[in-house]
Amino acid sequence: MRNTSGLTPFPKGVSGNPGGRPKTLPFTDALKAELQKKKGHVDNATAIAKKLVEMAIKGDLKAAEMIGDRVEGKPMQRNELSGADGGPIQYNIPDSREALERRIAELLGSHAPQPTADNAPREN
Repeated sequence: MRNTSGLTPFPKGVSGNPGGRPKTLPFTDALKAELQKKKGHVDNATAIAKKLVEMAIKGDLKAAEMIGDRVEGKPMQRNELSGADGGPIQYNIPDSREALERRIAELLGSHAPQPTADNAPREN
């Protein structure tokens, strides 16, 4: 069994890991390093970009899609939300604040915020 005497938690407001998780991404870092390397007077990133354009010109639709996604951004997808059988979404608005708060508490379950002095209902 380890001796834990003398161990104390970090003081309030002081992180045990102030720098956070290291920002290294080994695969991404390796790719970036390879892309910066040069073959002759052309770096790998430029060589890949040229090859991608050549492939798109020859009819490779995936290459054309990749170019479009990177140059113009991926197109937005349209999402339609509907109720049963494609009809409108049905919803009921509670007729009082108390009913609304009960419904919210029902939906949140154990995640509902507990009343405090700051958020307690005020008497008018």
